[in-house]
Parts: sequence; C-alpha cells; structure tokens
Amino acid sequence: MKRMDLEDVLEKVGNELDKKIIENEDFFPNLKRTDIVLIGGYALDVYEKKYDIDLQEKRYTNDVDFYAVDAKLFGDRITPTGASIELSDYFKAEFFDWISGMDHKKFDIDEMCDYDSKIKSTKKMDIYVVSPAIFVINKLLSYRQDKSREKDLKDVAKLYNEFKKNDYKNLTDKIDENIKNFGLQTEFNLIEKYIQNLNS
Repeated sequence: MKRMDLEDVLEKVGNELDKKIIENEDFFPNLKRTDIVLIGGYALDVYEKKYDIDLQEKRYTNDVDFYAVDAKLFGDRITPTGASIELSDYFKAEFFDWISGMDHKKFDIDEMCDYDSKIKSTKKMDIYVVSPAIFVINKLLSYRQDKSREKDLKDVAKLYNEFKKNDYKNLTDKIDENIKNFGLQTEFNLIEKYIQNLNS
C-alpha cells in the first residue's frame, strides 16, 4: 500500500482539528495551547527537505503521531496515552500528551521545537515539527522500553549519519548533549552498526 504523503497528512489533520475547534468554540479558548507538534517517523520527511539530506526510502505506516499539551481533547477516541482520529479507512492520527520514557513529563511546545519549526498553519492552529534532538531521545527511549523496536535505532542512525556527513555540527552537538542528559549512551552506541551499513 502506498505511503500517504506528508502534505496530505497535514492537510487532513488540519481540517479535522479546525472543524473540532470550531464546533467547540466555547471550550477551546480555555486550553493552554491548541498547537500540535509532529513527532515519530513523519518528522523524517520534514528533516529531509529542511536540511537537504537523503534519508532513503521511508517505510509504510498507517498512522501519524503528534504531541499536544491537551492531547485527549483532540481525538474522537480516547487512548491511555492520548487520543486518536481516523483520517481514512486505513490511516489515523494519534495525539500524545507525553513522550515515551520521559516519566510522563508534560513539555511546553516551545521546549520541543526549534525556532524555525512551523510546518503548517490552519485557521485555528499551527503545526510544528519536533526538534531533531528531542526526536532522537524519543526514539531511543522507545527502544529502551521495547527492544523489538529496531526500526527506531535505524531511524536514529539514518538521521545522525546524514547530519554528520553534511557537517550539521550544531545539530549533532544538541543530540549528543541530550544523549548524555538522558543517560542513553548505551542505546546510542547500538546505532554504530547501522551507520556502518549505510556507509559501506
């Protein structure tokens, strides 16, 4: 099955959430913030274009992940970690109010994004992409909790390898700092074999 393009995903999500906010105008002004942050695999699509890097073929997925301070208010179906919306018969958007492995810490959106990270504006909200430094932490913490998630290590390897090759030292320095701060050096060391395969 063909992977849904990021532009189509953002358009569908923006339309659905605008409709939900408009239908609940009296309530949504009380929220701290209605903006959302793109996390997970689709963030790689943004990085590829933004930093002019080659992350190779993207794997198929049937969902897209976002962080939202008040995630449970955005979905049609409440989940233990947030909420979700069905965008089609085979594709859904999931909204999380915490980042995997981060002790259920609620981030402010500005903590999760770089200053130039807005990727779409709708009538009622802005959509941002998570910073690469937080993206990497999220992926490595997901792997720490579930060792079957080898795909997360591969995503980190592809991204870090391209940043190194293209001399994005400011980005790799931020990633390295987060690796140290979150005690993820053991997990991070595991990406070396994938980097070697990418460069062989």
